[in-house]
Amino acid sequence: MNKSCLGLRNVGTQTPVVKQCPQGGLEVEFFSDEQQVRCSVCGAVVRK
Repeated sequence: MNKSCLGLRNVGTQTPVVKQCPQGGLEVEFFSDEQQVRCSVCGAVVRK
């Protein structure tokens, strides 16, 4: 039985991605496994 935490296996392999918000131009950071995030300022959806 493998006792390692399954959630920690991919932590080191994710890379941060920085995109600009399409509405406000603010830089929004998310990880490579995320397809979209919301801008913390205006709430716009930022996609890869």
